Amino acid sequence: MFALHFGGGHALDGIIAIAPGGDVGIPFFRKELGEYVDLARKMVAEGKGSETARFFDAEGKKGTFPVICAASSYLGWFDPDGAMNMQIAVKNMKPQTPVLFLSPRDDYPSLLATRRSMFEALPPHPLNQFRELDSNHMGAPAASGDEIVRWIAEVENGAK
Repeated sequence: MFALHFGGGHALDGIIAIAPGGDVGIPFFRKELGEYVDLARKMVAEGKGSETARFFDAEGKKGTFPVICAASSYLGWFDPDGAMNMQIAVKNMKPQTPVLFLSPRDDYPSLLATRRSMFEALPPHPLNQFRELDSNHMGAPAASGDEIVRWIAEVENGAK
C-alpha cells in the first residue's frame, strides 16, 4: 500500500504492490480507530507530535491491538486522508509509472472485494499488470518471486 502512495510523489521505473491492503480510508478503520486518530491529531495540533502514546491498530477478525509510537507517526499512518488511503494513493499515481499488482487468492475478504477495482483505478499504462498468487496474505511475498522477475524483465524491455 505504501509503495502506491510513494509512487504518487516520486519518479519511478515501476511499482510492485504485493498484497496491498491497510486502506485506512474505509469505514472499518474509521470506526475502529477514529478515537485514536483524533487523539493523535489533537496531540500534533498541541505541539506534542513527537510524544509517545498508546494508540491502536485493527486487523479484521483479529480485532484491535496496541501500538506505542509518536503521535505524528501514528497520524501519518492512520489519517484517513493520508498516505495509507488507497483511493487517494491510486488517484495520485504518476501515469508514466507501471504497476505490478500482486494479489493472493486466499486474501482477507475485504481485500478480495476491492482488489480489482483498485487496480482498475490506476492510471492506464501498457505495463500495468494484475496477477493472482497461489497464497494467502502473509505468504504473498514468498509467492511473488517468479512474477516479479518476469515483470521486471518486461519493464526493462519496454524501456529500451
